[in-house]
Amino acid sequence: MHDLAVIILAAGKGKRMRNAALPKVLHTLHGKPLIDYVVETAMALQPQHLIVVVGYLKEKVQTHLRQRFPDTISFAEQPQQLGTGDAVLQAAPLLQQFTGTVLVLNGDVPLVQVATLQQLLHQHWEHSAIVSVLTTELEDPAGYGRIVRDEDGGFLRIVEEKDASEEERRIREVNTGIIAVETPPLFELLREVQPNNAQGEYYLTDIIAICTKHGYPVQAVPGAHPIETYGVNRPEHLQFLEQFLSSQPIDSK
Repeated sequence: MHDLAVIILAAGKGKRMRNAALPKVLHTLHGKPLIDYVVETAMALQPQHLIVVVGYLKEKVQTHLRQRFPDTISFAEQPQQLGTGDAVLQAAPLLQQFTGTVLVLNGDVPLVQVATLQQLLHQHWEHSAIVSVLTTELEDPAGYGRIVRDEDGGFLRIVEEKDASEEERRIREVNTGIIAVETPPLFELLREVQPNNAQGEYYLTDIIAICTKHGYPVQAVPGAHPIETYGVNRPEHLQFLEQFLSSQPIDSK
């Protein structure tokens, strides 16, 4: 048995959703807020800690989750939108005594399946990795971070699209944003991350290159169905998932 903590990132404003009065993760899909799908999936993994990182309109997110999942969730706050690495780092005080695996999920990616996450964790533990990244392959990878491998298929790094070369942008294997990381190395690695990118943000995925520099084992684990990793950033994304669930519903677990 391995100790597990789950961190769900839910601090974003979601300005492209065009509804400033509602945090993105509280928009509803099939009558249920996006964040509820992710929390229910996380709970099915029976983690020792379940942490939601809040930010924009945090009171609304916290009030909803406390009512919906009483005595289940701890909260960390990301005061400024400085990237996924910074968001995860805000959870460090809640995990000071924790020495297991941290699984990072996104509050706006509702349809990831429990079985997929279990497979990621199984591979992570079986290979004694420090970091394992869940990947998927897309016909159109635009907007996603690409998985860069060496000539032998070994995992090298993740490059965000805005920082990618033309050759890297042709890669179809992409980062899903779902990552398993060991602690305590996680927070040590995050403190080495620098905002040296087009967005000026602290990317969680930059810990891959830092791990490689230190000789820590990392891996990219394929196997997620594209619909499981489909994130909601615009109203049309929500509409697409509504149509998908109406035509071929899947178990939200």
